[in-house]
Amino acid sequence: MALDATLGGENSNSYVTVQEADDYFDNRLHSDLWIDDVAIKEKALITATRMLERYVDWLVLPFSDDQALTWPDSITEEIIDEVKEATFELAYNIIPEDRTAESDLKGFKSLKVGSLSIAPDKEDRKGQNLIPDYIYQIIKDYGTLSGASAFIELQRG
Repeated sequence: MALDATLGGENSNSYVTVQEADDYFDNRLHSDLWIDDVAIKEKALITATRMLERYVDWLVLPFSDDQALTWPDSITEEIIDEVKEATFELAYNIIPEDRTAESDLKGFKSLKVGSLSIAPDKEDRKGQNLIPDYIYQIIKDYGTLSGASAFIELQRG
């Protein structure tokens, strides 16, 4: 499937183009994983967009009922810089690691080989989101992570 970053398009599958991503990574420190293979870049950007669509409950309404993606929204009528940045960062993050794969330790209660014993802490992985926290911080004003509990801080006057 080819990348389609048409703004508000009925078949759009990415918030950003490969050229926008290349420009972003030209100015980002430690961007050596952003490789020259255009096909991998397209897949990473499409997958990152899908993950943001699936795992973020956006607090905006789409600009049009016919568009495939949540953004552009009905207020700005564009894809805001924060959503683009989150897409770039998530695409970069998923190139070396499949964040959607299940843990290799899933199902193990403990593991012992000779005198070596490993007991995974399942509490450590509870609430782990497929969207890394540093990426969520970029978009937190525009959506919540799916399954994340929302709260409102009450203050007495």
